[in-house]
Amino acid sequence: YRLTILSQRGLRQRVLAYLSMQAARRKSASFSIPFSREELASYLCVNRSALSHELRQMEQDGLIRFRKNRFTLLTPLE
Repeated sequence: YRLTILSQRGLRQRVLAYLSMQAARRKSASFSIPFSREELASYLCVNRSALSHELRQMEQDGLIRFRKNRFTLLTPLE
C-alpha cells in the first residue's frame, strides 16, 4: 500500500490515496487512523507543517472533515 501512496506526485494526491485506502479498508467514509500528525507526515514522507496546511485546505475545499486522527471523506473517491 505504501508504495502506491508514495508513487503519487503531489501532497494532496498522497493524502487522498492514503485516506481513500483507509476508508475502503474500514468500508466507511468515517474512520480513525493509527497515526498522529507527525507519524502520518513521516509515513507519507512529507513535512508535518505542509501536511497540516494541506489538510486544512482540503477541509476548506469540502473534500474531508477531520478532528485529530478521525477523518470523514465528504466526496466519493475512486
